[in-house]
Amino acid sequence: MVVVKDYSQALPFRHEAGARLSEGVTYDVRNDRLLWVDIYKAQIHAIDNVSRDGSQGRHCRIKIRGSSGGRDSVGVVFLTEDPQVILFGGKDGIGEWRVGSYEWRYVVRYSECPQLAADPQRLARLRPNDGNTTRDGRYILIGLMNDFMYDVETQDGCILRISVETGTVELVWDGIAIANAVHWDRDERYVFITDSLMHTIWRCPWDKATASIDKEHREAWIDFKSHNRQFASPEPDGSDMDITHNLLYVSVWSTHRVQVYDVTKPNELVQEILLPTTTPRGSCCCLAGPDLYVTTANDEISDAPQDPVKQEQGGSLFRLLCVSDNKPTSSKAYLRLGAGK
Repeated sequence: MVVVKDYSQALPFRHEAGARLSEGVTYDVRNDRLLWVDIYKAQIHAIDNVSRDGSQGRHCRIKIRGSSGGRDSVGVVFLTEDPQVILFGGKDGIGEWRVGSYEWRYVVRYSECPQLAADPQRLARLRPNDGNTTRDGRYILIGLMNDFMYDVETQDGCILRISVETGTVELVWDGIAIANAVHWDRDERYVFITDSLMHTIWRCPWDKATASIDKEHREAWIDFKSHNRQFASPEPDGSDMDITHNLLYVSVWSTHRVQVYDVTKPNELVQEILLPTTTPRGSCCCLAGPDLYVTTANDEISDAPQDPVKQEQGGSLFRLLCVSDNKPTSSKAYLRLGAGK
């Protein structure tokens, strides 16, 4: 039986002026900090003491500029062993920002990947999307996809494995149009790869000793079309894993809902969390204790002045209280920091 929780009357927790594509929401329990990005505007946002002070907590942001070509972009943030330092997926590589400062730097560039370095035109087309840190803090897995002005269906997208400590960048999955969220189950036997345009989450055997994906033995573990037949294109987007209970919370693009799956069983939908219908494009979610934060996107994502953020809903951040009854534990890990490049 699927449990339905109705938050369709929820009001936005926070909305930044002009926000069109908020994403990458992440909670850091060490300092009660909420982080998220605006992909289209290439901004990172942080609110401190969010549980205590709510949307009025100390807010800081930074604009990521200086791409070597194309639109500046930021897709995802990664927590590190230093609570004041985050890493992020930028247009040209993995960047570092000390929260509250006005400076950032690249520590590893995607051009360190031999396959991408050999095809600079392809590299210039790509932008960062989502990703995660391996549980031991050694690696980042990040998906790249074609930027807004290019066709995403050309299969330029890929997944990279990056070591910040050594500066190495390896291509571990090629030809995936929109590589999205990455998660592991509680025992790290499997890695779950979100393939948005295929409306699928793949389950792949994971070798944690070598941080390797066994792509050849992947299984189509969750089929989002089968659970969203009333929607034309229910794409799985950003997500968070409750590793205590092996429950995956998935924002499903264009459906105004978050769906919760028991990843110990194939295609096992256990809960639906309904968002306002004025916000169909849920883009990412994260657990913060029993609460769930959800980012959203505007109906139109472009520079056109006639595309205002509608009703201050699209691009908003929502806080859904008491979504979980089971004391969940988010799977976010802390990345080891190295000298970088």
